[in-house]
Amino acid sequence: MLDAGTGKLTWHTRIGDPREGINGAPGEAYLDIHGDLLHVGWDAYLAVHRMSDGAQLSKNKLKHDGYSCAIVSMTGRHLAAQCLGPDLPDLSVAAVSPEGRLVNVKDHSKATAGLSILSGRFVSTSPPVLWVTDNEAKPASAEYLVLDADFAVKHRIPGTAADLAMDALGPANSVGGIRQHRVLVVGQTLVTVTVPYFGRVNKVVAYDLVTGQRRWESQPRTLAW
Repeated sequence: MLDAGTGKLTWHTRIGDPREGINGAPGEAYLDIHGDLLHVGWDAYLAVHRMSDGAQLSKNKLKHDGYSCAIVSMTGRHLAAQCLGPDLPDLSVAAVSPEGRLVNVKDHSKATAGLSILSGRFVSTSPPVLWVTDNEAKPASAEYLVLDADFAVKHRIPGTAADLAMDALGPANSVGGIRQHRVLVVGQTLVTVTVPYFGRVNKVVAYDLVTGQRRWESQPRTLAW
């Protein structure tokens, strides 16, 4: 942890162990700060550290019917995890207590989410909106799942991964073959802005989160230099 005023290191701590990661390599880590508590999620683990000195207060392994789960998104005390095993749901969504416990767990399968989920990411927590994709489909299928307070699906906004501002897998605004994207939620409106590969048209699309319907779309004109 760095002191923003002085730029000096105040404390550091080890997070995870290579032996705990998938195939021996820990995956992407997710950080969430709540007062004096730091939530750290990676692979199948969720730990809580004290912000004042970095002391680890708890560490839990996520499991579903005995099978390990991998965290795919965590923000604003909301968590989405993927659990691999026979007859398990494609994705599980839950709230995270300050102590790092999962509460109000909701499972989603193809029957409820609309597609076989291979990746998920929260783009908003108020209201909860989860972006999911099945990149085995051609073209890749994607949806925004607008969730209620119990994480049940209220509306589904379907389309291709290209339509819904994200392409295949990868974190937001990444480069190296993964298209950049921007997602903004204002009130009950979700706005996506695509930044495509060279030679393709970018666009801005707004969706009504109350009805799940598209409100409008705009394609900015190309500027001549």
